[in-house]
Amino acid sequence: MTLTPNEADFWAWFRPSLAENWMRGVIGEYWVANALGILHIRRHGWESWDLETEDGIRVEVKTAGFLQSWHQSDEKPSTPVFGIGAVNVKADPKRGLRAGQYRPANAYVFCLHTCLDLEDLDPLEIGQWEFYVLSTEVLDAERPNGKTISLKPLRQLIPEPTLFANLDDTIRRVANHSI
Repeated sequence: MTLTPNEADFWAWFRPSLAENWMRGVIGEYWVANALGILHIRRHGWESWDLETEDGIRVEVKTAGFLQSWHQSDEKPSTPVFGIGAVNVKADPKRGLRAGQYRPANAYVFCLHTCLDLEDLDPLEIGQWEFYVLSTEVLDAERPNGKTISLKPLRQLIPEPTLFANLDDTIRRVANHSI
């Protein structure tokens, strides 16, 4: 057998469904990176935050949706739940980061995939998404030990809902209040 290491062959074989839950997270990060104009910065999956702007704003992107990639037996939409737990952070004095477990991002963007019909499901259709931006400061004050948050309690924290076209400005405004 001959090995033919070829990136195109790998992607043709792998071809994940965009409807898979883990892909929804990557697509949410893509939308936010796109809005921030940082698609040219390579995605790093193991940072203590998801995205960082060229001027140093750290952004955590959380995604959830009503439809799941697995069979939903009761055929009712799922309750969207976002992860908000603290993470392990390495000390980085240049960035003003101390070592420990906390939320190092300046802002959180909660990306809600709103599609309710499997036949229409397309995470690359921007009209199927809602975006909510919340400062980490508010999250730390109101949910200091929270690991997850569902949509209703999130909305009670009064995040800034925004359209994709305004996402960059909203993230920068919210994040600059916490820097």
